[in-house]
Amino acid sequence: MNKHSYYLIYWESPKAHKVSFNIGGDSKESALITLQGKNIKRVFINTVRLLSRYGGIIPVETSDHKKIYTIREDLGPLIGTYILLLRRARNYDKWHRFLERILNEEFPGVATVLTSFLETAIELSKTWAETGKAFDIVSSTLKHFVNSLEKNFSNSLQRDLESKRYP
Repeated sequence: MNKHSYYLIYWESPKAHKVSFNIGGDSKESALITLQGKNIKRVFINTVRLLSRYGGIIPVETSDHKKIYTIREDLGPLIGTYILLLRRARNYDKWHRFLERILNEEFPGVATVLTSFLETAIELSKTWAETGKAFDIVSSTLKHFVNSLEKNFSNSLQRDLESKRYP
C-alpha cells in the first residue's frame, strides 16, 4: 500500500461504542472500516496496549468520549487488516492473539500477505455498491486463511520438532 496516515479512533456515546480504522485523516469520511458492539471498548484498549509495546501507536487526541491515535506507517496496513478480521467476529481474543503472534514475527513474511486482503477489500468496495458486502466477504475469507495458516504452521512445527528429536 502507498504511504498514508493511519488512524485508530474510538467513539463512545450512551447508545454505542465504535472503533474505526481510517486512512488519510481522522474524520468520519476517512473511515475505511468501522466496528461497533458491546466488546469494542475492550478491543480498542487491547489493540492500543499491544501496539504501544511495539512503539506502533501515538495518541493524537483523547477525551472522555473520543480517542484518536495515529498508527506507525509500517503497521497501518496490518492493523487495517486486523480490524477487517474482526468484522463479524465472535472471538475477539483469538484474533488479538494472532495479531500478537504476527507482531512477534512468529509467521515470517505473512504480514505482507495479510495486507493484500485489505487491498482486495478496498478494490472490491470500489466496484460494489454495497461496501459492507465486500468487506464481509474478504473478512470471511481472511478468517479461513488465518485458521489454515495457524493449523498448518502448528503441524509443520510439530513435524520439525519430531524430526529433530528422532533423527
